[in-house]
Amino acid sequence: MSPSNIGAFFDFDETLLDIESSRLGFRYLWERRMVSFGFILKVLTANIFYKRHWISDEKMAMILIKFYRSRDLEEFQQGAAAFYQDHLKPHLAPNILAGPINTGFKVTD
Repeated sequence: MSPSNIGAFFDFDETLLDIESSRLGFRYLWERRMVSFGFILKVLTANIFYKRHWISDEKMAMILIKFYRSRDLEEFQQGAAAFYQDHLKPHLAPNILAGPINTGFKVTD
């Protein structure tokens, strides 16, 4: 996969998912021993600051994205479909599955 095809999203306000996407992601990574306890503590602490509006969306995103720097994307690509089907899709907000928002939007199965 070329760098131009790589993307990430964080649903801070739970408009896409009915649960925090970062919570699902970290649970998935923890189960596969891909994330350290120290990094999870850092994110939990940052989340407390974020919920109190002491840090911005941008700062929170930078903290979360830092995990992926210098990592081989292959290990994430291998589990992406299973992560979507098993963890993300069951938590999609009901209006997301209701249908396309515009003609350029397609829900994947």
